[in-house]
Amino acid sequence: MTENAKSFVQASFDGTSLVMQIQTDQIRDADTASTIGRELVALAKENQAKRLVIDMHSVRFMGSVGFLALMGLHRHLDKPTIILCGLSEHLKDILEACKLISRDPDEATMFSTADSVEQAKERA
Repeated sequence: MTENAKSFVQASFDGTSLVMQIQTDQIRDADTASTIGRELVALAKENQAKRLVIDMHSVRFMGSVGFLALMGLHRHLDKPTIILCGLSEHLKDILEACKLISRDPDEATMFSTADSVEQAKERA
């Protein structure tokens, strides 16, 4: 990423969970989505994190390219635990329809969800 490129992800690592906060309200174009995807993968690898919390409370719209960015993160890491939190009801509905999340905690999906970062970090 060049010096002038905008960063879309802020991260903090507590030794157990890497919390990555998406810093945009819309992921609607391929350039934004691929930048976010690259940032997520780089941060996860840099911190050698297996437990990722992605805080999406700022995201109000996400097109299919945004789903690809999240799925790419899962693909680039070795069996990560990825918890999406702060999802709007609209995004929950779309991700559930795509079978990427489930409101049933016993159903296996690519991502799990939590209402908040704190709740996500408490999960074993």
